Amino acid sequence: MWLSDSQFTNDSEENTWSLGILKGQLPELIPSLHAQEHLEFFKRTRLPPHIACFSEQGDLLSQWRAYADDGSGFSIGMDPNRLGIEIGHIPLSWNAFPAGPAGGALIIDRETALVPIIYEKGAQEFHINAVCASFHSALKKAATEGERANARVRLQMDLYTLSLQLKKPGFFEEREWRIVGEEAVKVQGGSIETLSGGCESGRPRFDLRDLGNGEPIVELLLGPRNEWDESHARRFLDEHGMHHVIVSRSSQSYRRPPRRP
Repeated sequence: MWLSDSQFTNDSEENTWSLGILKGQLPELIPSLHAQEHLEFFKRTRLPPHIACFSEQGDLLSQWRAYADDGSGFSIGMDPNRLGIEIGHIPLSWNAFPAGPAGGALIIDRETALVPIIYEKGAQEFHINAVCASFHSALKKAATEGERANARVRLQMDLYTLSLQLKKPGFFEEREWRIVGEEAVKVQGGSIETLSGGCESGRPRFDLRDLGNGEPIVELLLGPRNEWDESHARRFLDEHGMHHVIVSRSSQSYRRPPRRP
């Protein structure tokens, strides 16, 4: 399984929607100087995440039509606990390096994780409030300018990580969860850069085949217009050693209307 650059999704505001939310809320939650600093950080930082998108709704007509060859494809059910990755949040680990000619630097590792998408505006505002409250708490505890600077960087990265889970309410029906795979980054002097990663045919990807904790595929659902018989699917799976996978057919009664002469 591979992760793809989120700039290739069908949502034209995939990587910009959260910026609009932050513009409206940050000035009310943190000092205006810090708010402007973080908004500028978001504007100049181009770090589109690498993602794979899933849905809680495995048999939804709109998704059959949009993502599965107009109902002729398959819906693959997966057990998230067998993916061998974090579920629910994106862990960050921090390594600080002493100041040099360009000042001190932070190396931030971000683990691959499966996280839910947040659609409802009130819920989005709640999570932004929580991040900013944590920032205020860190500032109060900071005893040196270095600690205060680290708190600001932490706020930037926490807001950026949260932004990967914010999406326009109009997509709510999809009930999306996504695997997010991020490269390690170096933060120094107000700039940020990625430290690793590859590229194939111009599209960044991450290979997740080695992350499994047992076979994650547990169900195969045939689309409402899929021409396979369930026995054909069963035989195909058995030939590939996937005897445990449940095979069934969509409950949707969708068909393409006949053409009128």
